[in-house]
Order: sequence, then structure tokens, then C-alpha cells
Amino acid sequence: VNSRNVFIGGEKGFFHVNYDKYKKTIPSLEVLIRNVKIFNRRDSLLYGGNSTDTSDTKTEIAHNWGSLHFDYASPVFGQQANLEYSYRLRGFDDNWSEWTAKTDKEYTHLPAGNYHFEVKVRNNLGNESGVVVYSFRILPPWYQTIWAYIIYFLLGCVALYYLYHWQLKKFHLQQEKYEKEQEQLQY
Repeated sequence: VNSRNVFIGGEKGFFHVNYDKYKKTIPSLEVLIRNVKIFNRRDSLLYGGNSTDTSDTKTEIAHNWGSLHFDYASPVFGQQANLEYSYRLRGFDDNWSEWTAKTDKEYTHLPAGNYHFEVKVRNNLGNESGVVVYSFRILPPWYQTIWAYIIYFLLGCVALYYLYHWQLKKFHLQQEKYEKEQEQLQY
């Protein structure tokens, strides 16, 4: 009849369902980032899942770390076999991945920049959770920092200055040589 009065026919009669009340009893889906690790010759734990709000994290990672590993899961324990996850790394790949039961993702050798790892979960009924975000920044190598570019610019200016004076000196020497040749010719 309406969302509060749904009648379902059965062998022994009708069943009355208050669908609005039923929807409130369905547990909401949630996904959590459990941990974030970085690997190179050694490993380091960046985030250990100690906070449910990962949007305010401002992690900076040196460029020489080779791999980032994300673990995520949903705390809806009775339905783990029916859950699928999708993720994306904004700043690297802006498209969502295919839905999969896999609960981890690894990225290797990311270029310098700002990134936001996002993950969401859905159940077998098609219900999706909200998106959980972990933000981080890969720092550039020293030779790509703003200070290095300033030094490059200054070295370029010094090189142009010396090149200009070298050319000017060369021009004056050629001019003197030409004047001497002209004097000898006139003599």
C-alpha cells in the first residue's frame, strides 16, 4: 500500500511488513583503512588505523620510498563473503577500480605530488558505503625542490653573465686585431 504497509503473500496468508522500520534495522556499510605502510629496504608504518577520520592526515613521504601498501576492511562481520571493495588514487588515477573482494592495494614508485587514496565498499544487494580518504604527499627529490630551481636559475644567470663578458672580451680582442691590421695596411 505504501512504505509503511507492505503486504507479501504466502502459503498461509499475508505478511505485513513496515518497510521504513525494516530499513532502519539494516546495518549501514562502512569501510575503514586499517593501515598504510611504506616499503623500500626497510618498512615503516605510516597509519595504524587508530582514527576513523583519515581526511585530516597530512603525511609527507620522501621520494626514495619504493612502495605504499594500503589495507582496508569493513567492520560488518556477518557479511564478509558478500562484500566488494573499489578504490582509486586521486592524483594518479582518477577512475574507480573494478569491484573486488581483495582488501589491500599497493602502489610502487609514485612521482612527486599530492595524492588521496579513496576506498568504498558495497554488499551483494548493491548498497554502497561512503568513501574513506587517506591523503598524503610524495616529496620531490632534492634536485626538484624550489631551492634547487632557485640555485639553477642563479647559476644560469652567472653563466650568462660570464658568457656575455667572455664574448665582449673576444669582440674587443678581434677589434684591436682588426685595427692593428688596418694600421699596418695604411703604413
